[in-house]
Amino acid sequence: MAIHPLAGGAPLTPPAPPAANLTETDWQNWIVELAHIHHWAAAHFRPAQTMRGWRTPGQYDAAGFPDLVLVHPLRQLVLFRECKAGRGKLDDAQWRWRHWLTQAGADWDVWHPDNRADVVRILCDDKARVI
Repeated sequence: MAIHPLAGGAPLTPPAPPAANLTETDWQNWIVELAHIHHWAAAHFRPAQTMRGWRTPGQYDAAGFPDLVLVHPLRQLVLFRECKAGRGKLDDAQWRWRHWLTQAGADWDVWHPDNRADVVRILCDDKARVI
C-alpha cells in the first residue's frame, strides 16, 4: 500500500475494516498493514489444521502467547499485543502470558477495534490521521 502524504507530510492510515461482522483476522491484518506502513516488523504464528484439529506450532509454554509481536528498532520499542474482535475475551493461557510479560516489564496489551484511535497513535507516533 502506498503512503499518501497529508499537507503536513503525515501518512493516512489504511481504510478501517468494516465494523459489521469484523473478524479477529481482519482486525489483526489491518493492524499489521498499518504497522508495516510505519516501519514496524510484525510476527504472528498462524494455526494450521492437522489430523488432530487446529494447532499452532509452538513448544513448551507457547499456549496463549500474544497474537502479535511488533518491533520498531528505530523507536526501540517491542510490543506484545493480543487482538480481539467482537466480545472476544482472554482465556487462562492468555492471562498467564499477560502476567508473565508485564511482570518482566514488557509492553503488553489487548487491542479491540474500539481502540483503533489508540492503535493508530501508538503505531504512527502521532504522525497519521485516522480515516
